[in-house]
This record gives sequence, structure tokens and C-alpha cells, in this order.
Amino acid sequence: MDIKIGKYQLTSDKLQFIVYQRYKPQTGKTKGTIQNIEYTYHISLQSAFEEILRRKTLASKAKSIEALIIFLKKQKAEIQKLFNATLIKEEKNGKLRKSK
Repeated sequence: MDIKIGKYQLTSDKLQFIVYQRYKPQTGKTKGTIQNIEYTYHISLQSAFEEILRRKTLASKAKSIEALIIFLKKQKAEIQKLFNATLIKEEKNGKLRKSK
């Protein structure tokens, strides 16, 4: 799995989901090269999405409860859209396991 969600990346290994932030340094040895920072590890996909939503919320520029609610609804819709698109793609490629 390798899904981009804004400046965040969602990947996985055999045991967990991994969320990290991507950035491009403007100075130093790695200037202009995309770097990954701030890893978090999650046992469920839902927990990984909640972490991305938490980070986006902390970085929001909302100035009122109303603005924050609108922001949250928009972010949740974006994540759900990506999740649904990924499920459809995996299903078409025959990568989803059917429940027994």
C-alpha cells in the first residue's frame, strides 16, 4: 500500500499501517529531495486515517467552531473518497480477499 493524502503518506508492512509526513527541504544536503518524517504506526486502517485527520486538524487555520466543523467535514470526505477509490481499485485488480 502506498497512498498519498495531501502532504501525508499511508503505507503498510506485514503487520501495521504507517503514516508519515513528506516534505522537501529548502536548504542543506538533501535540498529539493522529498524526505519522510514523523512516522506513526497503527494496527488498523481507521486508526491511521484518524491520525491523518488529527494532524490536518492541528495544522488547520480555523478561527471559529463553524470553520472547524466545515474543515473537518471536508477532510473526512476527502479521506473517505480516497479510501473508497482504493477499495474499488483493489477489487478490480483482484487484490481484495473475500470473507469466508
